[in-house]
This record gives sequence, C-alpha cells and structure tokens, in this order.
Amino acid sequence: MATVKHFEELQSWQFARETVKEIYETCKIPALREEFQIREQLCRTALSIMNHIAEGHGRGSGREFARQLELASGACAELRSTLYVLMDLELLDKNSLKSLFTNANTTHAKIVGMLRYLRNPHRAERPAVRALSFA
Repeated sequence: MATVKHFEELQSWQFARETVKEIYETCKIPALREEFQIREQLCRTALSIMNHIAEGHGRGSGREFARQLELASGACAELRSTLYVLMDLELLDKNSLKSLFTNANTTHAKIVGMLRYLRNPHRAERPAVRALSFA
C-alpha cells in the first residue's frame, strides 16, 4: 500500500464522505422530517464514520489508526442497524434503502481492508504523518 499523506486520499474516507452526502440528502425527504430522532441518529452516525477515519489517520501511529478504524467499523454497523429501522417503518423506498446499504457496506469493506493491512505483521511500519499546511 502506498504511503498516504492526507486522509482525503483514503478510499474508506472518500466512501464515507459519499455516504454522509447521501444520508443528508435522504434526511431531507418529507417522510423523515417528522422523525427527528432517526434523522439525527443517521446523520451523527454517518459523520462519525468519516471523522473516525480522519482522526485515526491524523494520530500518526498504526495502533491509533487501527483503533479509530475499529470505531468507524462499529459506526458502520450502527448505521446499517438504523437503516433497518427505516425499512421496518417503511419510511424509504426500496431503491433508496438499497443504495444506502450498498454505500454503508462498501465503506465498511474499505475500513476492514485497511484494518487488515495495519494488523499485518509483515508490513513496514507506517511513517509519521504530517498535517496539511494552508499557510
């Protein structure tokens, strides 16, 4: 795996970002306007996935990165669980649900792949990560 200097380069973060956008668009539909708790949970969980990936990368150590990826993986499961509530309450059509589940599952697969890489005892230790400079 090539060295990644910025979390924005990570496929898992990119997929998580797409998931956040799709969740926020979904939460604008009339059926969810009345469902404040579900809508809030969806948005918080999706953001959590994306932010855990970024935070883990920013911590600069493989162990810390893996821990944050574990949290992101758990948040993916939480997101999927909440999507089942939408399905059970028939708040979304099947195509919308399928798309959301696909995004959540793809993001989770990318996270799991990164965890496998970080846990591989035969890989070279990841060099320290430098922060972006906007000066």
